Amino acid sequence: MKFTLVTNNIDLYEKIKEKKDLEIIFDEKYTYGDILDIVKKKLQEGYELSTHPLCGSIKPNETPYRSVLITKSKEIDFNGIIIVDEAIETYKKFQNNLKTPLWIDRVLKDFRTIDCNILYQTIEKLGIE
Repeated sequence: MKFTLVTNNIDLYEKIKEKKDLEIIFDEKYTYGDILDIVKKKLQEGYELSTHPLCGSIKPNETPYRSVLITKSKEIDFNGIIIVDEAIETYKKFQNNLKTPLWIDRVLKDFRTIDCNILYQTIEKLGIE
């Protein structure tokens, strides 16, 4: 099974960029919202969610980093599209209440580390080479 990672996290990208069984859609300039939009588009093209788009306990207006694992499917993942739509609405709601702060580098590194650890452990457990 070929997985695709959608991420804006340079730390995660650097850690997994050599994995041959993993397609990577990466750009540091993507926002959290961009990642969700890309994932939704991919689901509409025939991918399915492998990780939840709001995994972790950090609110979508606290961290600028998001990584989501998807995989090619033979069918449209309608449930996944609903989940991503709800994640997009949650992201917008949090952003409307309080925008993501312009964090100092040390705090940004912490957020990258959290996102990286969650997804890297998942990638390892799935046996992605």
